[in-house]
Amino acid sequence: MSTKEMNRFHQTAITFSANHLAPSAASYTTTVHEDTANGGDDPSKRLFKVTFSQPTPSCPVPDAVAAVFVRVWYENRNYAVKGYFVEGKKQLFPEDFPFNLAWIERVIRTKRSMKEQMSVENDEFLRTRLGGSEEGKHESGQAAADGDDDDVATVNNS
Repeated sequence: MSTKEMNRFHQTAITFSANHLAPSAASYTTTVHEDTANGGDDPSKRLFKVTFSQPTPSCPVPDAVAAVFVRVWYENRNYAVKGYFVEGKKQLFPEDFPFNLAWIERVIRTKRSMKEQMSVENDEFLRTRLGGSEEGKHESGQAAADGDDDDVATVNNS
């Protein structure tokens, strides 16, 4: 497929995003990129990823983003959107189905929640091992002072 044809696929996805997705998501920044890893082998069908993010001057790289995937097909000499789906969901919506901003907000909320649950800062056990708390520093210092070196491996090079 020529570059001109690829640009038509991309332009169709951008137009769909601007007219159908972005109006209800005015507080979000959107970018549109072809998802070549999941687009399939059919040259007349392409998948585009519309990424929703909320960068700010204090946090230019948001901690969580969400995506909507847009299917663009070339058939009967026309480029047309043939549905879309939200990241993490299996349901394919027809191109004329109303977009719901709550879907994007739910994805972002879920990602932030998972990130918070997996955070080292919130793990008391890891904090004691990584020196993130005074208690952890005290415990490791106390063990050394007591001569409790059961957990220390000694290498003898003689």
